[in-house]
Amino acid sequence: MFKAKTDKIRGIASNKEKVIQELEKLLTGSVSIYIDVANVRPWSEKLKWHIDYKRLKQFLDSFGNVTDIKYYNGHFEEDSNSLNDINKIREMGYTVRTKPIKIMRQSIDATSIPISSDVLLSQFIRRALLRGYRGEVIEYLNKEFLSMNQLGRFFIEDRKCNFDVEIGVDMLL
Repeated sequence: MFKAKTDKIRGIASNKEKVIQELEKLLTGSVSIYIDVANVRPWSEKLKWHIDYKRLKQFLDSFGNVTDIKYYNGHFEEDSNSLNDINKIREMGYTVRTKPIKIMRQSIDATSIPISSDVLLSQFIRRALLRGYRGEVIEYLNKEFLSMNQLGRFFIEDRKCNFDVEIGVDMLL
């Protein structure tokens, strides 16, 4: 049963009665919530939503049967702001799981591949999409890689911090 934890949540929920009722139907029994921030961030940006984790926690706590809200997010070890953000989330009452973000270097060296080859592109673009490209598109993209190579760039850095295994184990436990 939903019982707003704060006046702010009460005000937000006052015109969302139907949504609250639908959530009450979904959130039955003892409920744990799992938030993988790496998944939340892209869709919130796409939808132009600002996620206020303090309000989200207050909202979810307003459902009496939500027993735990787990928050998964990577951090940069050398970045005090990153660690401070994690600590703020922990202080809000979330169960926090974090680990260092890995920076993975991916080659964009196109100097030894044929201009019409999709070998390099297949590291970045799904095969189903590549099959739909015209030959001149693949050539254009390979020329872009070559331009980057001429400027001295032969790799890109990709940030990676996958929590799928941790979330799966936490759900199992």
